[in-house]
Amino acid sequence: MKAMLGCGLGILLLAGLAPGGDAKKDKDKLQGKWLAELDGKKAELKLTKDKFSMTMSEGDQKKVFKGTVKIDAASKPKRIDFTIEEGDKFVGDTARGIYELDGDSLKWCSSHPGKEDRPTEFPTMQGDVAGGLYLVFQRSK
Repeated sequence: MKAMLGCGLGILLLAGLAPGGDAKKDKDKLQGKWLAELDGKKAELKLTKDKFSMTMSEGDQKKVFKGTVKIDAASKPKRIDFTIEEGDKFVGDTARGIYELDGDSLKWCSSHPGKEDRPTEFPTMQGDVAGGLYLVFQRSK
């Protein structure tokens, strides 16, 4: 019985169907630098293991936020949370979001840090949305 259970679990893990399978794949695919630009404002997102750094800039003004990232690739839509550990505000708060990966494109929609609500779908247009922010990033080469 134990051998059958172990074999079944092994097959599920290989197929990426067990918890952690999709998350590991997505976590690996998310690593690196991502860029977004909207209405003259730029965002740079760097993901390294379980850490993130997001730089938002407009002209000469820059805001940098750093912290930890946690994903749940099994959810529909997939979930991504940024807990801010460094920045000029929101320290200790979590921005609860959703994401979608498509090759070198990353859709990201998040609540404002500290809000309990999480988006349930992607808006039609990028930018500030009710209670949050929606951006489409491209992988930096």
